[in-house]
Amino acid sequence: MKTVQKYEMPLSEMQGLVAMLGRILISSLFFVSAIAKIIDPSATMSMMSELGVPFIPYLYAASIVIELIGALALLTGIAARQAAVLLIFYLIPVSYMLVNGLTISTYMTTVQMILLLQNLATMGGLFILAAFGAGPLVVEAEKPLLCKTAEDGQVSCQKATSDEPKKIEINRTDPRLTASGSAKLHSRIE
Repeated sequence: MKTVQKYEMPLSEMQGLVAMLGRILISSLFFVSAIAKIIDPSATMSMMSELGVPFIPYLYAASIVIELIGALALLTGIAARQAAVLLIFYLIPVSYMLVNGLTISTYMTTVQMILLLQNLATMGGLFILAAFGAGPLVVEAEKPLLCKTAEDGQVSCQKATSDEPKKIEINRTDPRLTASGSAKLHSRIE
């Protein structure tokens, strides 16, 4: 096995703003959906009944909780990866119910297909969030501690600054390595 050095490259301010904008837009979808469910529970439960959803009162309440918690986590960036995974697992059965409940009416089929495609597109954004994280602009983002052990055994730690890349050594074989065994690998590590 060869030793490869990976460097965490700080994101630019623009990339951080774009990531935050993406989180705001995705979370707004879930906030609005949860608020609509709260404002008009009978319409939501009626639609759930038409789609053949079992345990309607429990799943109705669970959907509101999942959407609000997920939206809040995405908006703030706190546990955004976990929230993205939660919302993906929430959207899978929701999307299945939309496909399963497709009606004969051309209009309703078109509406349901648009909703299904919206869910799939949202899941795509959530997969990206789950893979790459919330970005640098999050509520109360803690910078990692960089600790060094001196020769006398004393450990000193300080918070990392966003300007200095972290050097991390990993052991693995990578097809991107050149014949000399060196490669530049750029990766964001959280």
